[in-house]
Amino acid sequence: MEKFYIKLENEWFQYDEEQTWLQMYGKDSLMLYAILKRDVTVRNYTKFTIKEILDILQISNTNTRMIQKIKETLIQMNGKLIDLYEDRNCIKEVKKLDNNTVYFALFKNESPEENFFIVTDDEIDKIINIATSKKIPKENILSQFLYICKSFNNNKNNETYKTCRVGIDTIEKYIDIDRKTVMRYNQLLENELLLLIHSEGATLNKDTYKTSCNIYARVNNVEEFNKVIELESKKKSIKSLNREKQDNLNKQRGLKQKINNYKKNKYIENNEDSWNELNKLEREYVELLFANNKKIKKGTGLVTIKLNGENKEFYRKSEEDIRAEEIARNNYKLLNTKINITDDILNPFRNYNI
Repeated sequence: MEKFYIKLENEWFQYDEEQTWLQMYGKDSLMLYAILKRDVTVRNYTKFTIKEILDILQISNTNTRMIQKIKETLIQMNGKLIDLYEDRNCIKEVKKLDNNTVYFALFKNESPEENFFIVTDDEIDKIINIATSKKIPKENILSQFLYICKSFNNNKNNETYKTCRVGIDTIEKYIDIDRKTVMRYNQLLENELLLLIHSEGATLNKDTYKTSCNIYARVNNVEEFNKVIELESKKKSIKSLNREKQDNLNKQRGLKQKINNYKKNKYIENNEDSWNELNKLEREYVELLFANNKKIKKGTGLVTIKLNGENKEFYRKSEEDIRAEEIARNNYKLLNTKINITDDILNPFRNYNI
């Protein structure tokens, strides 16, 4: 069966100054506008009757409430989106609408050559069938579907060609329906083979629940759809690896800082408990180095671990060494006081570095 394409302006979902057309004219207007566009002529008008619109929308001729709503919506659109006339020459303006009279709707805007998106008439019919069978508002699910269609990437040179990424929150904002309804409509559109949808789940970021963007495509664009999913999967893997690498580097820096602070504030050479505590920090640091395929280099400043990663033996200073160090330190203080130093004050430092 041959498909007939309908061009719709991006302005329905793009902000013109402060509002979109959808906000200005409503979802009922979008639905009727799309239906009227199905049979637009080269003269940029279409003819219709209220009864024909009722048949397309699968609304009973006796449903006076819906008939009145359709008439009111058309009157609201008149002079803004369309001009309504009683003759094909578009001279005699419509003052009142009845069910069986043939009317002519002249579109205010010429068929767009750019900044438009496409929907087929059979897609609209399918959505009306879904809405009728599930007893849901036709204008809501149709508006959601049209917004997704408008979001498809039509640039052949782009890696996301014929697909789009749209978040539940974004649809909720533009179509003005709650997120549960958006998710329900998505499921219906997928089950009825109108859309391919890949959900990327949700994340918890800083105690805030955030739904990731879904990937959408028409059912006949399955090849492009699968390519984008594969591409996104690769990007996620790379991003995850980079994040893990950065986390390890940050942890490595943090441990190094703790080790340096520990050595400054703790006298470890003669205290086995302090030695073991420092060894625990240094061991964790070394394991991170090895995990990143790095070796322990000379000058790394590790006290309890050798270059090959083995633990050094704990060395307890002898009383003689401690005494020599204490004398050396005292002499160093005396030297800095600039007083006269006699030979009997100085003590050989026993090759101990101050």
